Amino acid sequence: MFDHFSDYMFSLLFTPLQKAKQAINQFFIFCKVIGSMFDETKEDIFRVREESMVISASEPLLYEHGRDRDMPRLKDELVENYRIRLCMKAIISARAGTLTALVLLLESLQLPRAYIRPLYLRDPKRWAEFEVVLPYHVNEPIIDVGILSDEVRKIKPASALDNYVFLLSSSVEVPISTESSLTVITGFKARPLDQIDDLYPCCLLICYRIQVDIKTYSSVITESNMWYLNGAYALDGIQQLNAERYITEL
Repeated sequence: MFDHFSDYMFSLLFTPLQKAKQAINQFFIFCKVIGSMFDETKEDIFRVREESMVISASEPLLYEHGRDRDMPRLKDELVENYRIRLCMKAIISARAGTLTALVLLLESLQLPRAYIRPLYLRDPKRWAEFEVVLPYHVNEPIIDVGILSDEVRKIKPASALDNYVFLLSSSVEVPISTESSLTVITGFKARPLDQIDDLYPCCLLICYRIQVDIKTYSSVITESNMWYLNGAYALDGIQQLNAERYITEL
């Protein structure tokens, strides 16, 4: 094995041409110069191969891959999340217009808990609508609904109307503890008078008290000025989109 291409080139020479010291051997110097050019070219070829693939491309080249796919990097999107979304582009596009594509899109946007809910299950009249349900904890950053809707509308069925529901939740742990104990009571009865010293058990009473740590959860849902992007109201700037929905776990 040779570490450099120059060593390989020099090894191909006839043995007499290799006898002189390498410091003054003109063939070795020639191979060294030419070999270094080949080594640089080889590194460039390997670098081009890596940069041509989304999975191994550097951050600057990811933007070029995104430009080819018409997929700019989203606001506050991490580099690795952007890489995953680019890798899933072909899979999602092949299933565009289906529920599977919407589910894959949510996964590519790093929304593993989000899901699609058809509205005809709740209201048969809204057979051509669906909801994108987004569960969040109150301390988690929330995705920009404008960015999400743009991505959803690129691959959703053309006749379907998209709606978005954010479920915000919080939790509070309330520890509850109890004590436990075990009591055993045994009764004895004497045998006939000639065997008064011979006692035998006649009853057994066991009392058991348990101690358990219990965690209970309850929640309160608060809604205020709920609006849905279902086409019932025109977004003309007259009304304020200040809806609030909180789920507080007690």
